[in-house]
Amino acid sequence: MNFSLFIARRLRLGTSDKSKASAPIIQIAIGAIALGMVMMLVAMGTGRGLKMVIRDKIAAFEGHIQVIHMDHNQSQVHLKPLKVDTAQKDRLAKLPGVQQVQGVIQKAGLIRTEDTFEGFIAKGIGEDYDTAPLRSLLVSGRLPQWGKPQNTEILLSQTLAQKLQLKVGDECRGFFLNQTSQGIPSQRKFDVVGIYESGFESLDAQYLWMDIATLRQLNGWSPDEVGQLELKVSSFEDLDEIAFNAYDATPSDWDVRSIKQRFSAIFEWIDLFDFNIALVVSIMLLVGGLNMVTALLVIILDRTSTIGVLKTLGATNSDIQRIFLYNASALVFKGMFWGNILGLIFLGTQYYWRWIEFPNPQDYYINYVPVSLDIYSWLLLNAVVLAGSMLLLLVPARVVASINPIRTVQFK
Repeated sequence: MNFSLFIARRLRLGTSDKSKASAPIIQIAIGAIALGMVMMLVAMGTGRGLKMVIRDKIAAFEGHIQVIHMDHNQSQVHLKPLKVDTAQKDRLAKLPGVQQVQGVIQKAGLIRTEDTFEGFIAKGIGEDYDTAPLRSLLVSGRLPQWGKPQNTEILLSQTLAQKLQLKVGDECRGFFLNQTSQGIPSQRKFDVVGIYESGFESLDAQYLWMDIATLRQLNGWSPDEVGQLELKVSSFEDLDEIAFNAYDATPSDWDVRSIKQRFSAIFEWIDLFDFNIALVVSIMLLVGGLNMVTALLVIILDRTSTIGVLKTLGATNSDIQRIFLYNASALVFKGMFWGNILGLIFLGTQYYWRWIEFPNPQDYYINYVPVSLDIYSWLLLNAVVLAGSMLLLLVPARVVASINPIRTVQFK
């Protein structure tokens, strides 16, 4: 067996350690590492979770990438259609990283009830639309049955429902500007079958969802014409590259934009989460590392006579440094182990039961604190903590070289 490792194990397992003055310092150091590990896991898990929830909610309204006619500029209403053939749609669908290509139409309108009226933007979608994000936002009722003939079913936001005093099962009338003639606005009777809430008040105050065939009929468009194409991507990190490739794959009078461009202020805000996470990890790593440095110095001072005896017997400074590094490493592993256990339990309970809520959900677009932590981020965090702790422990280990064996033995 390695000499340094053998001595380190004997010192660590020795019963006399329990009576040493260094024992409480060691326990405090282990606790500091465990607490720091918990704080780092919580910061990483909640920060990443909040970013993903906000991104997914925005993507539910706009997709990840929008392909629109160049004449639209920044308008949310589609006045000029895209004529999309199967070949063009397949070309976009086959781009690397693209999961789905969906056609939609957005049209401005007005809902009138007996007591009030409210403007809105109707978003028409078809049977091929990915409605999973919408389903997760449902507050009551159900989603409309897309593709149903003469479909009058709509999905209304809770904000609009409260303003218009509507609930699931109510009927209302929508008025739309007629693009095909200069006549009076077109009107349709709608049935409210579901109510949703996204947390984005600016979006909830505008959008309602209906069948794309209804809006296509109101606009006088053919079945192969849509207001815009929405692309869903498999990896948000590749969004800019996929958007660039989509731009190259579309005609010259089409434009391509991503939700990062469309909602630039929100994405600049959530990008700060990465900085905040890195700051928390750095501070916790520094605090935990300094606690371990202090603990190792106390252990060295507590074992001064032992160091003197080992040097007298021929042990080199490197041998003794490794002995104390082995002991300190065991403490680091112990602190990291308990920190991971407690941190993962905290994140797991929050993920399933959502027992911690935001006091001001309107500022975070969500009521509860979301959690997301992948295995690669978890392994990377542990590797950084371990490597950082080992580097910091090299500093007190060098104190061993300055200890005079003769003085320590005489002192003893």
